[in-house]
Amino acid sequence: MRDSTRIICALAVAVALAAAPAAMAKQPKQDVCHYDADSGTYSIINVAAPAVPAHLGHGDFLPLTFYADDDGDGYGAGPAFQGCEIPAGFADNDDDCDDTDAAVNPGAEEVCNGIDDDCDAAVDEGLTFDDDGDGFTTPDSCEGSMNDCDDGDADVFPGATEVCNGIDDDCDTDVDEGLTFDDDGDGYTTPGSCEGSMDDCDDTDAGVNPGASEACNGIDDDCDTQVDEGGICVGKVVFVSSALSDGNFGMGQDNTLGHLLADAECQQLASDAGLGGTFKAWISGRVDTGDGPLPHGVVDRFTQSPGPYQLLDGTVVADNWADLTDGSLDHAIDRTEINMPVSGEMRVWTNTTNSGLAWDNSTNCAPGPSPDGFPGLNTWSCGPPTYSPGDCQFQSGKYGLANATNGSWTGTSSSNLGCNNVFRLYCFEQ
Repeated sequence: MRDSTRIICALAVAVALAAAPAAMAKQPKQDVCHYDADSGTYSIINVAAPAVPAHLGHGDFLPLTFYADDDGDGYGAGPAFQGCEIPAGFADNDDDCDDTDAAVNPGAEEVCNGIDDDCDAAVDEGLTFDDDGDGFTTPDSCEGSMNDCDDGDADVFPGATEVCNGIDDDCDTDVDEGLTFDDDGDGYTTPGSCEGSMDDCDDTDAGVNPGASEACNGIDDDCDTQVDEGGICVGKVVFVSSALSDGNFGMGQDNTLGHLLADAECQQLASDAGLGGTFKAWISGRVDTGDGPLPHGVVDRFTQSPGPYQLLDGTVVADNWADLTDGSLDHAIDRTEINMPVSGEMRVWTNTTNSGLAWDNSTNCAPGPSPDGFPGLNTWSCGPPTYSPGDCQFQSGKYGLANATNGSWTGTSSSNLGCNNVFRLYCFEQ
């Protein structure tokens, strides 16, 4: 048994000895710079990692990293390699920001040339004088425009906008020159002007100024800092009546209340259709001023809307009162109070001109009392007018056409018929 044990132990030792070189071979290795005394130079040797500390302790060292120094200024920029001694054309740093120019490196002196000479990411620092930061430099600056006439004011420099302030803003030696006071010619000047109102908020648009009327256009037309104020964009409803009425409106021939009765009819139609608001008829009548009845057109009776007039389906008939009374419509008033297209009879009682006035009763009408005691006589009558000294029957009974957009939408001088006819009414929200 003892011999067998001895044999086994001997085998184990032999195996261990045989395995030792293999184990050593599997250990990680590292390059080390080793001094060769015979040649007097360093060479890189590859040693097992556990042996590195012993080498370093005897004067060896780890390889160093060097960088190409193409311009030979002692500062490298790459590519890099590792070695024991720095070769020619290399540096032990990669701090050069321009390896093609030996005058550019971290040790260089900054000079006035528009280049980062000392590789600190700043160009001509300490040499360019622009104290106010307006991008223009003083005459004694190393670079830049070198013509800032006031380097203490960022608003003063060549090319600045000249404003009315008694200063040469643009450094051209002239003060407040060339200021345009009213570019759009609307009589109002800009805040930067040297004269005038100096309160035009848009001097490129003659329609925008403090004296303009506000329009529904998303613009502050009157320069009061408010846009489309005053309900100017609120639309007013207009429709043509579904019902037909004779020209007497229940009061008989030559009645003087025709426009008021027509108003009542429009209001009733609107209420029956569930429309809110107050409605009046596009009918001109008369008003008694104490001196007798005078023409009383819708221009006198209506609220003149600054906003659009539109049908119940949203179609705009006119942009505002001025557009309504300019002689034509943007779209015919051809839908009823129940938002249905008008059909059949298209004639509409109006007695009103395109401008919203009652048809003129002044032509050939003599002054003085008439048979019924009033100068000028009745303002709502149907049929052709009659003229005689002291007696001028008002030219009424005019009608327009609901399918028209030109002047005939409210009537022409020839559109005159008797009160026995049954036509429609135009009804306008007030």
